[in-house]
Amino acid sequence: MDFKEKSYKDYVYVVASLNYFDDKTKIDHILKKAETTSKKVNQKYLNGQICSPKIKLLNNIGGILAEEVVKEYIKFLIRKNFIDAEILEDNFTNYESHRDIKVRVGKTIKTLEIRSSFNYLAQLEGVLSGKFSLLGKYVTSYKSSEPEKDFYITVIHRYKNEEIENKIRDNVEVFIIGGASKEKFIEIGIVDKEKLKQYKATYNIISPIIKADNVPTVFKEILEIN
Repeated sequence: MDFKEKSYKDYVYVVASLNYFDDKTKIDHILKKAETTSKKVNQKYLNGQICSPKIKLLNNIGGILAEEVVKEYIKFLIRKNFIDAEILEDNFTNYESHRDIKVRVGKTIKTLEIRSSFNYLAQLEGVLSGKFSLLGKYVTSYKSSEPEKDFYITVIHRYKNEEIENKIRDNVEVFIIGGASKEKFIEIGIVDKEKLKQYKATYNIISPIIKADNVPTVFKEILEIN
């Protein structure tokens, strides 16, 4: 798995590249984990509608791929900067927590929630400059509250969800397009009730994404890299 920093204007994001020849062990792990956990995760979309088992599997592959890419990026930064830190692995318990990552930095445990989606219609420049938002804590009609995490990271896949099984077995890119701490969401974010109302969800959001810190800066904050 390779990581490259790319930029739009002065904003820096990270793109991970995987290919099945070099990353077979990791990709097979993602596919196996997705098949197992898709049977346990919530069947409902945020608007309360039920999704089919196939769509649930495809979306779950996308979510776990995003989660594993973020973990590997953190591990890469830990090795590069010789940090006393590690990813704390948890077994799947329920759908409420299966996209969370725990990171020990020194004696502090930090929680990250990974938000991922398939976004291929809008140009990436548009995604970063207003057509997409960083999502923090949310409330829906069927989920009245959510434990707050220390950081929220947003990842996108630039293709349709039905393409993921073929792409992940060949070559695939994963875009870590943004993130922020819970404090940053309070500082510069807003409580959005209109932009995402079709999902019957109330989110804390940061929009445009380029209003937030660069992606490498966010991960330096997580790992306390000066």
